[in-house]
Amino acid sequence: MSVGKTKFYAMKLACACIVIIILLMLVSM
Repeated sequence: MSVGKTKFYAMKLACACIVIIILLMLVSM
């Protein structure tokens, strides 16, 4: 397993989490 692929997956996962948090904040307003 390459390090670059793992890093890319982790970055993609972090972006998804940020988007979900923003959506939840907008809904709760």
